[in-house]
Amino acid sequence: MLFPISDLPESTPSRYSYSIQKTNTLERLKFESTLPSTKIPNLLICNLRSLTSKVDELDAVVSFNQTDMVCITETWLSPAIPDNLVSLSNFNLFRNDRLVSNGGGVCAYINSNIYCRRIEEFENSSIESLWLSVRPKKLPRSVSVILLAVVYHLTASRQTENVELYSHIQTNVDSFLYSHPEALVLITGDFNFRSTGLDANHLKRIAGLTQIVKVATRSDVTLDWCLTNSKVDNIYESIQLPPIGTSDHYTILMKAQPSPSKPDNSHIWERELRDSRIRPFGRYITTFDWSPILDIHDCDTKYKKFNDTMTVMIEKFFPLERIKVRKCDKPWMTSSIKSAIGRRQKALHESGENSDIYKYWRNRVQSCIKVARKIYYMRSVEKLKNSNPARWWKEVKAIGGFSSKNSWYSQLFSDDVRNCEELAENFNNFLTALTSHFDPLTLDEIQEGLEVPNHYRVDAQQIYMKLSKIKTTKSPGPDMFPNKILKTFAFELAPVISDIFNSSMTQGTSPKALKRSIVVPVPKVSPPKSIEDDLRPISLTSQIAKVMEDCTLDNFFS
Repeated sequence: MLFPISDLPESTPSRYSYSIQKTNTLERLKFESTLPSTKIPNLLICNLRSLTSKVDELDAVVSFNQTDMVCITETWLSPAIPDNLVSLSNFNLFRNDRLVSNGGGVCAYINSNIYCRRIEEFENSSIESLWLSVRPKKLPRSVSVILLAVVYHLTASRQTENVELYSHIQTNVDSFLYSHPEALVLITGDFNFRSTGLDANHLKRIAGLTQIVKVATRSDVTLDWCLTNSKVDNIYESIQLPPIGTSDHYTILMKAQPSPSKPDNSHIWERELRDSRIRPFGRYITTFDWSPILDIHDCDTKYKKFNDTMTVMIEKFFPLERIKVRKCDKPWMTSSIKSAIGRRQKALHESGENSDIYKYWRNRVQSCIKVARKIYYMRSVEKLKNSNPARWWKEVKAIGGFSSKNSWYSQLFSDDVRNCEELAENFNNFLTALTSHFDPLTLDEIQEGLEVPNHYRVDAQQIYMKLSKIKTTKSPGPDMFPNKILKTFAFELAPVISDIFNSSMTQGTSPKALKRSIVVPVPKVSPPKSIEDDLRPISLTSQIAKVMEDCTLDNFFS
């Protein structure tokens, strides 16, 4: 079953995602606050001319400008390039690659705490576009949902292609507004109106869309547009940012007015397991009298008493502490790089793109990112290849973006599933339904008084050997007993756990508490679209249950 809501600390935020973080001396329970902004999200628009080589700089620019939606044209991606290679921290990626030739392609990044659905039925194979329904948790009362689109209109397009694009946009906007009359429409992209002859005024006449980018996006021309149906004149302020990498297009920040509030910090419930706390715990447990537990006959009651006793001990010596943390940048994204990005933006606005100072900071940002990534690998990763291959592989995946763990649960919210509690309940119901048709095992046929062969029993030495081999880097199960405690005090715990095991064998049943598990749903695809097809259950069971299971297998096959 999933981690029960009633077991959470009283001060836990009402909306959160649950995960377990491990360090050598800490057991961390992480509840990420997802309390929403009440304003329209900031929007970043850019023509990148190859995304893969600029993803680190894009990540830094997005973070620096507090952007929740990013629309990109000319990604130059292909199906051979996986999503993880171009992922951004805490964002979900949606992409529509060009398949018939090189170049082109569009994509969008949406903050992972914002519900977003791709509208594939709006897409047209002859037009490079991507259409999304975006629903932040709180919007102005006049807006129910956002229709966000990214369009790339080829420079070689002529009147025939223009008419097709007019019809494509008008049809999709009309269809969406028919179902969502109070929707905010935002259509972004590179429309190349100078070479194609596309007319923004015609789009306003047929679809009620106004072009609101007021700054140049390439040289002194505005090729990248943001079309909206908003009747509010200053819904967004368009701000010209420096090009990313070697792109010949400026990056455009559409800054919501007023600016959205900064996201809340994450909260971590931390159990400190440093030596200064372990020593007094050791003095206590080494003199503790387990006889009241050993004297209990019923196996289930015996384990429940043991579990309650251990929980009280751990809470007394290692209480959970609530602390605030900030979401981490990539480890090679240093403060000096962020400072250089800020100086580059300042130089562009104060001195212009042809100034020496702007060119200096433009080149400085690009070289700093390349050097920082290389230095990070040489200093912190390369030496692990021989000494700690597991850690080395973990770091390599982080550099390549393959360890990105973005929040995904908001993508499954709907009118029927409005929060994490309802989503967890739906997932539990789905898992239960998979085996609900099985007949449960019955204890009626077990004959009382049967002698359990000695080779099926265990002694304290066997349990001690199993406990001493527990990996402290693994996550705990539903009992939340830190693995470091079980391993460090294996000698003290072995007699009582062996007694519970032997009682279980004699009575032909297992303690109910050991049958519980935390089921963590892990997406098979990003972002997931349905509970039934796109989520994989990963179970965290009690370490004591695993120890008893190992002993049972050893006895059966010995």
